[in-house]
Amino acid sequence: MTNFKPMKDYLGFLFDRLNSKYHFKSPFLDAGAGVGDFSLYLAKKGFSGDAVDISKEALELARKNLKSYPILVSLKDATKINKRYKTIIAFDIMEHVKNDYSFIKKLSRKLEKGGYIIITTPNNPKEWDWDDEFYGHVRRYTPERIEKILKENGIEPLSIWDFTFPFFWIMRRISLKLLKPKKKSLSKMELTKESTLNQYWSAGPLSRIINDFPLWGCLFWFQFLFRKAGIGHEIIIVGRKK
Repeated sequence: MTNFKPMKDYLGFLFDRLNSKYHFKSPFLDAGAGVGDFSLYLAKKGFSGDAVDISKEALELARKNLKSYPILVSLKDATKINKRYKTIIAFDIMEHVKNDYSFIKKLSRKLEKGGYIIITTPNNPKEWDWDDEFYGHVRRYTPERIEKILKENGIEPLSIWDFTFPFFWIMRRISLKLLKPKKKSLSKMELTKESTLNQYWSAGPLSRIINDFPLWGCLFWFQFLFRKAGIGHEIIIVGRKK
């Protein structure tokens, strides 16, 4: 459900709540920006920075989405950029990389002292299912593992929120039973590059009805009450560079 629009909208809802608490600043690095949808969300909020990804196809769309905003879009590996940032976004990236410790270590070096890193990643190893394979995931996490990796790389974990329970968690369970796609004979890297463009949650008119459901805003406030439940299948983490 990585590309499920209501879930993306809820991430924006959560970001606004977190931003009111921590006051994130530009410049930002969107490490693994995909088609640039979250960079676009940030740009509309007045942020500026860099959006990078390793998928040419995704970045072609990102450039179109961000052409009117102060966002530099580049085909790059985020860990190889020689710049420093006040905010780093790493949404749905850690579960794709073989050496997650090294990944965070390299991103930490690009983060200014007092700067923030915001991460989303699949939660609860017991939730592993065919969609993890479909998107090229290597692993799922526990909050404890994320905290350990961050702390050992000079980043203080501040907030860890469940952003899928109950609504998106229930919808994933249903979709996993009903919408299983054909397996692809691709490597993890190839699946990773395609992940931002692949959308298994697609059921024609039903998908459009769900995406455009007018009461999502109200449901977001209800789901927000469960942000510390830890039951769902994805989490969002905020850490600050010491």
